[in-house]
Amino acid sequence: MAGNSGGFFTNSRNFNIYGGTFSDTSRRGMNGMQYLHQSIASGAMHDSDARYDPPKCHPKTRTWILDSIMKLVRAEDRNTKILWLSSPAGAGKSAIAQTICEMSAESRHLAASFFFSRTDSTRNSPTHLFSTIAYQIAMHSPHFRSHLESIMERDPSILTKSMDIQLQQLILLPIQLITNGEAIPPPVIIDGLDECINEKQTHILQLISKAVSTKGFPLCVLVSSRPERHLMDEFEQEYISKLFHELSLTTTTTTYSDIRLVLESGFLKILESSTHRDTMKGIVRPWPSKAILDELVSRISGQFIYAATVLKYVDNPDSRPINQLETILQ
Repeated sequence: MAGNSGGFFTNSRNFNIYGGTFSDTSRRGMNGMQYLHQSIASGAMHDSDARYDPPKCHPKTRTWILDSIMKLVRAEDRNTKILWLSSPAGAGKSAIAQTICEMSAESRHLAASFFFSRTDSTRNSPTHLFSTIAYQIAMHSPHFRSHLESIMERDPSILTKSMDIQLQQLILLPIQLITNGEAIPPPVIIDGLDECINEKQTHILQLISKAVSTKGFPLCVLVSSRPERHLMDEFEQEYISKLFHELSLTTTTTTYSDIRLVLESGFLKILESSTHRDTMKGIVRPWPSKAILDELVSRISGQFIYAATVLKYVDNPDSRPINQLETILQ
């Protein structure tokens, strides 16, 4: 190679290069975890500012489903490694997933979380799913982090490989290399699988099943989604049918009671807020009346998102709550 090549060989003339090894120094000084951090979807984590203010369960509601999930993920001798939380849109799956994350994180029992969103290009595909999960596990387990860091430093290109390879190298291999019995928090929460690029959804289930079937795998996975036909068909496949337990958010008497509690609490907050102090002065309590609450609960029919929308509409700071509620009732 002859001539002025610039950069590394400024002002050089008439030289030849044969063979040799060239190193990419663009990441000089970075360790394995820093490599990994560049390829995670931080906005998909349960405590990400990108998701503020995430939906969560109102206190004293959804207690049966929350208790059921926490009992399963904390069981030391659990047989079920995959929980499928299914329901139509608006029934509160994401709120439940968020609440489980917060409860688990508070007691240091959360391994990782990933919230898919079809409107967010960083989390509507599985591109960063396993790197994001691996990064979070590493924050809880020093020995897992040490092995993961070494793996990343040996081959940073893992982050450009297939999902199968990423799962194997970023999660399964570091777990297998832990020899001192260090405990890793068990639950991994994956919310909104149906909001991931469609053709990848069943592949994700196949890979999760492969992982939890691995001997000594310490994690369990909560997957929430709508009960779409292709997902229902996949869960019926032999490879996964004995590994999972479905929790369906069907509308029950308890659901109606929870909706009522959400409305009562929300309306009381509106009534007592400084924003509406003048326009709500002298309003007879309870407001609204029991008859109106009964009607709203009946209309809402188990859809928590409808209840939240009603309260947000009534709480419009530029309008009188009584008038807003009347518009809804009409």
